[in-house]
Amino acid sequence: MEFKKSRKKTILWKEEESAPKRSRKKVPESVMPESTKTRVIKTTYIDGIKSKPSLKSYKSGNLAETVENISDQSISNYLEPVAGPSLSAEDPCHNAHTQDSDSELLKILQEAEAELQDNLIKKTSGYSRTSKEYQESETVWKTRMETKEKEFEQQRDSLFEKIQEQICSGGTFCCASCHSSPLYVVRCGKCRQHFCAKCDLEKHRTLFTHKRTYVLDDQLLTLGPCEFVDHAGAIIIINIPIPLYEPSCCNSCFSSGSVRLSCGPTRVAVITKEGRFDVTSTLFVCSVCKESRLATNEEYMYSGYWPGSLSHNSYFIEEDLISFWHHLRHKTPGTSERKFVETLEEISLDNDRVNIINRTLFNRSRREFEFYQYLLEKTIFRRHGKCKICGPHPHGMHADANRKLYRFAEASDRLGLSLYGDVRMSYDDSQLEHISKIEKKIPKAKGKGDDLCGSSTWKAAKGETSSKRNLDITGLEMMSCTHGTVVYSANLFKGEIFKHTHLQHLKSHEMGTKFFCNDVVCKYWPFAIKVGHLFPEYQQLTKDMKPFLSRFHGLGHSWTCRVLYNGHWEKGGADMLGEEQEQVFSYMARLGATTKHQSKANTCKARTANRKIMSKKKKRVDTIVDILGQKGIQVSQQNLDTGIFPWQKITPYTQLFMLNRNMLSESV
Repeated sequence: MEFKKSRKKTILWKEEESAPKRSRKKVPESVMPESTKTRVIKTTYIDGIKSKPSLKSYKSGNLAETVENISDQSISNYLEPVAGPSLSAEDPCHNAHTQDSDSELLKILQEAEAELQDNLIKKTSGYSRTSKEYQESETVWKTRMETKEKEFEQQRDSLFEKIQEQICSGGTFCCASCHSSPLYVVRCGKCRQHFCAKCDLEKHRTLFTHKRTYVLDDQLLTLGPCEFVDHAGAIIIINIPIPLYEPSCCNSCFSSGSVRLSCGPTRVAVITKEGRFDVTSTLFVCSVCKESRLATNEEYMYSGYWPGSLSHNSYFIEEDLISFWHHLRHKTPGTSERKFVETLEEISLDNDRVNIINRTLFNRSRREFEFYQYLLEKTIFRRHGKCKICGPHPHGMHADANRKLYRFAEASDRLGLSLYGDVRMSYDDSQLEHISKIEKKIPKAKGKGDDLCGSSTWKAAKGETSSKRNLDITGLEMMSCTHGTVVYSANLFKGEIFKHTHLQHLKSHEMGTKFFCNDVVCKYWPFAIKVGHLFPEYQQLTKDMKPFLSRFHGLGHSWTCRVLYNGHWEKGGADMLGEEQEQVFSYMARLGATTKHQSKANTCKARTANRKIMSKKKKRVDTIVDILGQKGIQVSQQNLDTGIFPWQKITPYTQLFMLNRNMLSESV
């Protein structure tokens, strides 16, 4: 056999069955004895590189099917018979050898399949089917969609007739409460029932948010919260108070269960998810001593109505609406609150109600609601600012800045400090004080900084940078752990410089972190060592911690830098990427559209609340707990709260000490 002078060539190797040892010998096909029972293994060389069929070419979902196909084809892709007399299938030696080879290959593939399945993340449901069973072809999906479209086309006329009947409200109906056949019928769209005039008054005297319609002189009218129908079919006005929880006893005569709700002297506006409703304030009246008093702000808030102003109780926001907007704005960061309020106004107008909603009072109630939720979580020791997986001593921290979260200098600044303090963000004074302290011994450098590493220029590799004229805050520096939990952040005033990063480095050292990660750590680490020489209190930052260059950003650095600082070569670096902050930026960057015009306090509140929401997400934690559970490691809620896990060797005394320390840190 001659070797072909091409990039792809095939070699046939002889393998004799009778030999005690496997010997490989190149034999041309023309001189190969016909009587010798041999098998030839087919090996392919491409550009001098040995190539054989790989198991990676088969998808894990179809691996079992692949095994069956290979066994059916008698491993024809791997072994080929040599030209010669046909071997009889009745030959016992031939059958035994073929069966041994098939079973050996089948065993290897089954072991590979079992290994792949062990490496996959197994869920309780959703992944039990193979990829063929799980996915349907494009033709099947298209047919199914066409069927649904035809169903609507066939029934569209009959459905429209029902919509017309609903609007016209014609016919005779029976009252759902007294089961009479009234002359004047009121339909409630929320109760999904018809009522007579008397039953409607009894039912909806306290349910003012229900949408009710009434047919008068062939006209469909939408009744307001205080509009009802009398026995003659005329629309009358009856004042309705805000439904609140009744006090258990009277404050004057101390009679138990004698306090009833009544209408107050003033008109108030209540904003709900259905829009604006104009009702009256609430008055508590004792049925025994006839003593009356107005409801307080605390009683309104206890019943789920947040006042827009504490001095004038004329504007209330329902708690369900605030909670709905709270989740919506955090799921879709950058959504305009103005447009959300305008949507509520449109809903009010569609239902023939007053459509004026005070956006300033709505914003005030929303911010107070979020802050009180934070205080409540702090009271019950819920630690959203700390990663439950990392525990008290994180493995590594990634610090990076986002220049999209800036703030215009012309934005108003009249509301003082943030309600959250420095829980998630450093005070501006603390940040400026730290920068000025370093600048006393490391003055501002003139000229262009050393921002070149390899063939790439990094804007972040700057010891100094010029400020922007029209910007008060040029960005936001944030630091997160390996699981994406933001633990600290600070505003940028002149751009991304090493003096801002040094404060993040200091905070990570206080947490006992081992690795400090940055996109230009090759430039920052010499700066940190220099600061440590000038300030003895900062020497431990570079002695106790190790630099970690982001794995993906490191691809743009020089080779020497990648060898010295790349996290792939760091001992104990594990699977940390050093790009965790980029995932945070994908969410936080969308806040810039709404926070760049806000005051400093409101900007800090919005960003702190969003970082709290990000830390509150349990999807990543639940996934890790599920994986550990499949490996036989049970993680309880107590482990997540304390940071003490089953695989840690901790004495009972140390466990009690760590638990008390965590509780004390949260109480502070």
